[in-house]
Amino acid sequence: MRAVAKKSSSLLLLGVLAIFVILGALPGDVAQIRLGPCSLLWWWGGVLGPLAAVPAALVQPAARDEPGTE
Repeated sequence: MRAVAKKSSSLLLLGVLAIFVILGALPGDVAQIRLGPCSLLWWWGGVLGPLAAVPAALVQPAARDEPGTE
């Protein structure tokens, strides 16, 4: 069953995407707060999000003993 997608990395990657959506939906234009020359939303979508997604995609699944795989 090695072809089955890893649930942990899928959930982490969806979490990274969800943070981007949540930042954009916050009231009061919180995502437009400037950090240096760029907005907070840009920093998450362009720098921090991808940096968080790389280790999330590389998470190795825990070894499990499955019956019948001897």
